[in-house]
Amino acid sequence: MKTKLRYLSIVLTIIALNLTIQTLQSLEIIPKAHATPAYVNTDGSIDVNIQETVPVKVESIDQHAFYYVEPLIVQQDGQISVYCDNCD
Repeated sequence: MKTKLRYLSIVLTIIALNLTIQTLQSLEIIPKAHATPAYVNTDGSIDVNIQETVPVKVESIDQHAFYYVEPLIVQQDGQISVYCDNCD
């Protein structure tokens, strides 16, 4: 009798765990990330089209955080802009 009860307890635990996992997957607590492939141009650049802007409030920046950053080159409407604070 004890063996049957132990077996039943194990089977019911496995069923409960599977149902819990399936429920958590269907709730999508952590949203899935979807991405489209980025096509790299022959010069190594990537075309970017910004759909919307988000306001950002920067309270403080460590001045050494961007020491090794390359300049950001932006081309918009045929004009090229270079953004770099630490570049010589």
